[in-house]
Amino acid sequence: MSWGGQRVRVFDLPPLQIGDMVELEYRIDPTRADVFGQYFGLRHAFGPSFPDPLAPVHRAELVVIAPADLPLHSVEHNDSSVEKSVETRGELVAHRWIARDIPRPSQQSAMPDASEFVPLVDVSTFESWQAFASWWWNFIEKE
Repeated sequence: MSWGGQRVRVFDLPPLQIGDMVELEYRIDPTRADVFGQYFGLRHAFGPSFPDPLAPVHRAELVVIAPADLPLHSVEHNDSSVEKSVETRGELVAHRWIARDIPRPSQQSAMPDASEFVPLVDVSTFESWQAFASWWWNFIEKE
């Protein structure tokens, strides 16, 4: 489903009670090559979006599976307690980040967006913004 140019996932859940837990698992696979070649980039926040973006989180996990010959670089933000591990299985490498026991922050007026305080990780095939800028310049230079 698309909403305002963004992809939105909609889940129809029964009424939830205090103490109920919801486990959500999904997978995203590239379906075709594009102009960016083997580029991969992702910013993942270890917190819920809906229905309550401030809800506490018991455990959140991100797994990125990539070919062994595709180097991935990552930077964790806002929480050094995110566990990171890498496991190689044949031609594939599984990069895994796990955040645990993220408390509900106290709600304040004019509080910043959750991306300013929830644990998040940036994953990319580019090592830095300078590496991306160099690639981009080489890509558009002839234009």
